[in-house]
Amino acid sequence: MTWVRNASPEVVGQSRYLMVISVCAVSIPLLILILIVRGYHYLRINKNGRLSYHNLCLSTAFAVVYIVLAIIETRLGLGLPLNLLPKANLERYALLNFVRRLAYILAKVTYNLGLGFAALEYCKRTTISTHRRSFQLAISSIVLAHLVSFLLFLLYCRPVEKAWMPEADGRCLATRPLFYGTSIAMLVTNLVAILLPIPLVCKLRLTRAERVRSIALILLGLLTPVCSLARICQIKTMIKHGDSTMLVV
Repeated sequence: MTWVRNASPEVVGQSRYLMVISVCAVSIPLLILILIVRGYHYLRINKNGRLSYHNLCLSTAFAVVYIVLAIIETRLGLGLPLNLLPKANLERYALLNFVRRLAYILAKVTYNLGLGFAALEYCKRTTISTHRRSFQLAISSIVLAHLVSFLLFLLYCRPVEKAWMPEADGRCLATRPLFYGTSIAMLVTNLVAILLPIPLVCKLRLTRAERVRSIALILLGLLTPVCSLARICQIKTMIKHGDSTMLVV
């Protein structure tokens, strides 16, 4: 019995499912570690950080769903170019892929909202109202950008079920502008959410150790846009060969 269902040993030999599973297996402990570190900061050091921490917990939950779906998809053909994907797996693979993309967007929006709410919580330490208005505008922009992305992925095919039933009659939006547009929009909102509170933190009356710790924790979030940028670089390969392995990894 081979790992990829309905595939010959020769096809399975070309699959990169082990790489996908390995990255996913490492990602879950890292997510938990980040959750613990940020939880300690928000719940023990920054007592007003509960709302942002709750959003981070939601983001982690959606990220775990994304990872679990990716591992399940390796059994159906994730790790193979589209032309080698077993036809018997195609419909179920497309359905899980569709759900996984939506989970990715939900993980991103809750993560960015958590960063935005964390910035608002820093505002409670200052009387400068300009920062609060800027952060509220940023949070509104994050919600709007991700809502548009979510709806585009949810409704990019007519009828909707064509997204996971490729053989059904209907049509879908062009893949290239859809993926590039939504990915760049989420990357920009992520950068804004991460970098926006830094000027405010520098103005707060904190000890040097507190300031360094707060800024370091904020900059830790830059790992996310770095991963998003690497993901954008893989879109071309995914569109050309139908292989979304590196896009997932």
